[in-house]
Amino acid sequence: MRRRTLVITAAATALVVGGSCIGVVAMATESPASAGSAGSSVATATAPVLRGDLVDSTLYPGTLGYGSPETLVAAASGTITSVAAFGSVVKLGETLYTVDERPVVALHGRLPVYRAMSWGMTGGDVQQLNASLRALGDTAVPASNEFTRETARAVSAWQRAHGYAATGVIGADQIAFVPGDVKIAGVTAPAGSSASGPILEYTSTTRVVTSTVTARQASAFAIGNRVEVGLPDGTKVAAKVSAQSSRSQPEPSTGGSSTDSTVDVTMKVGSALENAETGEQAVDVLVPGAAKKDVLSVPVAALVVDPKGGYEVETRSSAGRTHLRVKVGLFAQGRVEVSGKGIVEGLEVVVPS
Repeated sequence: MRRRTLVITAAATALVVGGSCIGVVAMATESPASAGSAGSSVATATAPVLRGDLVDSTLYPGTLGYGSPETLVAAASGTITSVAAFGSVVKLGETLYTVDERPVVALHGRLPVYRAMSWGMTGGDVQQLNASLRALGDTAVPASNEFTRETARAVSAWQRAHGYAATGVIGADQIAFVPGDVKIAGVTAPAGSSASGPILEYTSTTRVVTSTVTARQASAFAIGNRVEVGLPDGTKVAAKVSAQSSRSQPEPSTGGSSTDSTVDVTMKVGSALENAETGEQAVDVLVPGAAKKDVLSVPVAALVVDPKGGYEVETRSSAGRTHLRVKVGLFAQGRVEVSGKGIVEGLEVVVPS
C-alpha cells in the first residue's frame, strides 16, 4: 500500500522558534484504489507541475517599529523641570528636557557631552558641535574638530537666543547629543528628579524591522544582506540588514553571568513603510537560503511514498490512475523539486484538497 504524505506548509520551509528550526509534518494513509471515492478519508484534487525558481527561506519573528530604545544619560547639575512628552519627536535644535526651567537642546552626534567645550579644544565632541551649528544655519562655523573663534561666536549667539549667558563655553547643562531626530520612547526622570543620570529613552523616527536571533543564527544577517519581510496583510517587502548589536543572556538558574548571547538585528525597509503611521506590528523575516533556478516542482503534499522506497506522484485521467516515480530535490515554499520519466510542465498530479 502506498502512503500519501501530507505536509503542513507555511511561507517558508522552516519556522524558527526560540532559536530552533521546527518542521511540521502530518502523515495520513490512503489507498490509491479508493482515493477520491465516496468514503475516502482524504478528498483529492489536482495541481499542475510548475517550472520556475525555488528558494528555501528560513522564517524568523520580527517587529516593524522604530528600533530598540536607547537611554539618554544627563550630566547636568540642577533639577529636571520638564521632559519631552512620550511619543513626541524632537528634532535638531529642539528641547529634550529642561533643567531649572532652562532648555537642554538636542544636537546631533553619537558621543555624549562629557565635558564643557570652549575655545582651543579639539575632539569628536567638538566636531559634533560644529556640525550641528552648521546644520542650524551658521555656515561660518568650520566643518572640523576644532573649537575656533567662529565656533565660540556661534555658541555665544546660540546661548543668547536660548536665555543663557553668552560665555562661549557650552556643556551638558545646555545641550545633549543624540544620533539624529528622535522619538521619545519613555521618561525615566520625571519633573523633580536630579538632572544627573538617565533622563529618557528614545528611538529613531524611521521605522525599521528588528529581530532577535542567537549568535549562531546571526551569520545569516550579515550587514548588507537582503531579506524579505512578510507583513500582517500578507504582502511582502524587501529589506536590508543595517546593524547588529550583541547582548548577553543571564543563566536562568542563577541570574548571574551569561554563557549564551543573542544578537539584535536591525533591517531597513522601503520609504513607504519608513513613513507609515501605524504602531508596532509583528512581522515575519524571511532569510533566503538554498536556491534552484528553472526547475520542475509540485506541492509537497503530492508526494506519495513508494513501498519499494523513494517517492512517486499520482496522475489521474480518463484511462485511470498512474503512479510515476520521481527524484526529489530542494524543498521550498511548500513545494518540492521533482524530476523523472513522464514528469513535464503542466502535468496534473493528485493532491489532497
